[in-house]
Order: sequence, then structure tokens, then C-alpha cells
Amino acid sequence: MSSTLETTVFGPQPDERLLGCAAAVFSVQGPRRKELVVMQELAEEAHSPELSDRLRQHVLRTHGILPKEIVLVNPRSLPRTSSGKVQRAECRSLYLREGQRTHVDATHGL
Repeated sequence: MSSTLETTVFGPQPDERLLGCAAAVFSVQGPRRKELVVMQELAEEAHSPELSDRLRQHVLRTHGILPKEIVLVNPRSLPRTSSGKVQRAECRSLYLREGQRTHVDATHGL
């Protein structure tokens, strides 16, 4: 399910700020149930609340799930394995350890 949601973030007409970037989707425990968080790399440091809102609405329309938060991160900053795969568990740990932000540099913590 995570990889399907990560692909959805790009949408049918991807925003140029997302091209060639990775995303990590994971759940966190909310007050009553698990909630979805998306960490999305941007192609350049062009963070915008409008982009976060648009990504959130796109995931809702496509999957019927409203993400708790869209966390935009700097280019190539999501933790990866030596083969280049995004480490979702490490992304989740960073998010839980450092708290909620709308923009982070994941290479240096949230």
C-alpha cells in the first residue's frame, strides 16, 4: 500500500517540483487511530503551503485517505539504503523523534 500511495503523490500531471524525487508514506498513531504521513522530496528548495495542500487533496481524491501531514523535504534528503531505496522506517523515526514540521532537511534531522 505504501508504494501505491507514494506513486499517487506524483499524480496524473506531476508538479515539476516533484520530478525525479522520492516520497515516503508511513503511519503514525493518532489520538484515536493510525494516521497517514507523507514525506516528499522536492526537486529544488521551493517549498510552498499550496503544494502541500494540493498533494493532500490528491491523495484524498485518489485513495479516500486524508494524510495527517505532508512533510516537504530538501532534494535527495530522504534516508536511503545503499541500493537507493527509501527507508520508510527511518523516515518515520525521524518524524516521530523530531516532531511535526512542514519543511525539513531529512539529512540533518527534522
